Amino acid sequence: MAPLTSFYNSALWVILGGIASLSLAIGVGRFAFTPILPIMQEAVGFGTDFAGMLASANYAGYLVGAIAFGYVSPARRLLCFRISLLLCVLLTGLMGVSDTHGIWFVLRAITGLASAGVFVLGSVLVLDRLNTMGYTNAGGQIFGGVGVGIVLTGLAVPALDLLLGWQGAWIGTAFLSLVPLLLAWVFVQPQALSAVPVTKTLSRSYRLTAGGAPMMRLWAAYFCEGFGYIISATFLVAILQQKTGSAFVSQSAWVLVGTAAAVSTLFWPRFGARFGFVKTLIVAHGVQAVGIILPVFFSHAWAAYVGALCFGGTFMGIVGMSLIYGRTLASGGQVVGWLTGLFSLGQIIAPVIAGFMAASRGNFDGPLIMAALVVAAGTILLWPDRNRA
Repeated sequence: MAPLTSFYNSALWVILGGIASLSLAIGVGRFAFTPILPIMQEAVGFGTDFAGMLASANYAGYLVGAIAFGYVSPARRLLCFRISLLLCVLLTGLMGVSDTHGIWFVLRAITGLASAGVFVLGSVLVLDRLNTMGYTNAGGQIFGGVGVGIVLTGLAVPALDLLLGWQGAWIGTAFLSLVPLLLAWVFVQPQALSAVPVTKTLSRSYRLTAGGAPMMRLWAAYFCEGFGYIISATFLVAILQQKTGSAFVSQSAWVLVGTAAAVSTLFWPRFGARFGFVKTLIVAHGVQAVGIILPVFFSHAWAAYVGALCFGGTFMGIVGMSLIYGRTLASGGQVVGWLTGLFSLGQIIAPVIAGFMAASRGNFDGPLIMAALVVAAGTILLWPDRNRA
């Protein structure tokens, strides 16, 4: 039994389980919708206003899940995590079974709830396990799983659509998702309950005032990121297909987004540690704003790819560095909770607004300009604290 125990306790396999978890939770549970959206619109005939509401249903479910799963006891984390894994795959497949709008809303909302369970509980299980194994600094590598999931769905969806249509794309994606499900099921395991550190609960007054003005500015900047990034993340394939007239360019640019997101998790935390997290966040917000707005002014393939690199290469970095910086301003899990809540609120609001704007004007120029300006506002909000951590 010793070799088998050693195998499961290897940090490499724990990290692999974390990557698989996040690729399923976000790459599939949230972002499989992005490459399938224009295919569904062409086949079924719904507008961007409805598409925005459908996306927001998923993000609203995620917000509810992020809050609810934060209260799951350590003894029940693995069970809830595995149920969430199964639901992510099952509900993704069911999107291809029905063509009823109301059922789609319910499925996307519950998928958002389940993806939050996989993300929140999977992250806790993996990071706690790595901490007890002495690999505290290795935890950031699991967030590359988001990009991995985007790449896999970005590659699979066009082929599945060609062979089976939009419904087959959903069902085929669900079947392919069984691979990360199996990896996460096997390699994400809880640490011994006796090893779980006791977390002290902050008082209400401290939770609301901790971090002072810098924390308030970080909250506002993080809300801006959630609002701005999700417009591109939801509609990018549809936007680029409209701009370039090429399904290949739009789909391959989405794959590039995932590749950049996966790789970026390796270098942004290092830049933050070396140059300061606030300065690095300011740069990342600026680069992302440029990437978002680029397709407004240029409809060439090169602009699609450069924009995809700028966007994909920053959004996971901003998430990670914002959480790290927030923990330097005030201790306690409530910091992450407040940041996640504000970020999710931006994600819920933005697709609805962007969808109706695009539907009324016939293009995404207005939503993209709005998204870029909101993300750029994050640089202004963070600027007074540029000499901090």
